Amino acid sequence: MSFLWLGAGYLTQNANVGAYDLRIEFYASTCNYLIYNTLKHLFSARLL
Repeated sequence: MSFLWLGAGYLTQNANVGAYDLRIEFYASTCNYLIYNTLKHLFSARLL
């Protein structure tokens, strides 16, 4: 859903600010994904 809000912000703001928001969102989601997978891997390895 936040991606849709960013798209709306991108259209209403100037291109630089919109692209900056998009990069922030991309990096945040990528970091969350990596952290989640790392923790999941550690816990599953510990349970085995």
